[in-house]
Amino acid sequence: MKKKMNQIRAFLQKAYYTLSGWRFHDLKEFIRLHHGQQTSYNSADFVLSLDTALACREKSHVKNAIISSMPPADTGVATCNFKTLFEAEAEVDIFSTWDSIEAFASFEANIKEGMSAFNYASMPLFAARRKYRNLVVSVGNSDHNFFAVMALTRFPYRTVCDNVSLHVHDGCLLNLADKLMSLQGKTLMDGVLATYKEADHDELSAFAASCTERWRLIEGLVNRGIYGLRIVIEMTRPTRVLANSAFAAEMVQKDYGPQGCPLPVAIAFHPIFLSDVRCTPYQRWHKDIELRVGTFGIPSESKGTYRIIEACRELVKFGIRVRLVMAGFAVNTYLERTTNPIDDIAMEIHSDVLDDDLLDVMDGVHIAVQLRKRNLGESSGVIASLIKKNVPTIVTATGSFKEYQYSCVLVEEDVSASELAVSMLTLAQGNDYDSMHQSQVQYAESHSSLKLCETLFL
Repeated sequence: MKKKMNQIRAFLQKAYYTLSGWRFHDLKEFIRLHHGQQTSYNSADFVLSLDTALACREKSHVKNAIISSMPPADTGVATCNFKTLFEAEAEVDIFSTWDSIEAFASFEANIKEGMSAFNYASMPLFAARRKYRNLVVSVGNSDHNFFAVMALTRFPYRTVCDNVSLHVHDGCLLNLADKLMSLQGKTLMDGVLATYKEADHDELSAFAASCTERWRLIEGLVNRGIYGLRIVIEMTRPTRVLANSAFAAEMVQKDYGPQGCPLPVAIAFHPIFLSDVRCTPYQRWHKDIELRVGTFGIPSESKGTYRIIEACRELVKFGIRVRLVMAGFAVNTYLERTTNPIDDIAMEIHSDVLDDDLLDVMDGVHIAVQLRKRNLGESSGVIASLIKKNVPTIVTATGSFKEYQYSCVLVEEDVSASELAVSMLTLAQGNDYDSMHQSQVQYAESHSSLKLCETLFL
């Protein structure tokens, strides 16, 4: 017993000096400088890191780990990854960041046996002791994901993990690339010019100099086939790349030019969650009742929201009673700010709804329409839920959405309001409903959380 207590004291002392040393000071400074005060390395993070350092000696059989944003972070990546691990009952160590101990405790209380949650700052301690077989760093392009790629640049995980996978939910990571370059005191264009050596540097430099707004620079780089993936991959040094759609995988290859990505690029997917089932029986539409058309998510021009409104107006001209059901964040804001006429369309509005409420609203529509003007490899959690609920759905034939071709109806990016109205009416009349329903069932079975985990963790 005395020997055991001496070992524990020695471990505590070693942990204290590790957490107090220059490496963690360095990490804290990077977080403070590049995340701002709201997400700076605070006392809660320190307590959680010390707690996880003590836990290193337990459950040494765990071989899989993931670094990713997790609930309550307001991002689809967090929701997708948590629900995937939860449904698959994966045995995995989860490393993330939380704003407070209360948020961490709430998250930890909702995970299943075999899953453990830790603050990401303690990941180097775990990696050195656990000898993980698989480490997955799962990110999208929003600010929520920066801590994950930053962590991958600060510690040589390839020396202690057999497989380090960079799992990208988006085919464009220019925002993360920009932030990674700022860690070195450089600009995004510094990174682009240093990494994309085959590009026309004179033209790129002149273009960048003409951009007075950041979004114009990002858009211009995308239009030139520069997605920032190469910068992120070369700075994080994974052993493979996992793209969340076949289209995103193509973007990874194209971002490297004719030679393609030097690392293995595997294809993952947005899973269909078992919990996203219909709570009320589906009722087919017939001409004597009101046609309820759903569109979900944040409304915007890029999501063709007004084109859907115009299509509903066309259906009214056909003598169809239509109600447009809009649900998602900032719906009220969109309707208040739009200068387009909307008063002549019957609407049902669910603004700023939570995920569970959004799923409930889906139960009450006959068909759904989800459009995009441009897709950069990102998948859609909304479409995945609609497929699981067997809601007949129309999507734009662009980017990764083309992969829904058998479980949804595809329309072209430049579809007119009248053409969209015809597609909506045809879908609502249900002539092809049975075959679509069967395709949706098959798609759900082949895209389960369990199958995704088999892809994530080799």
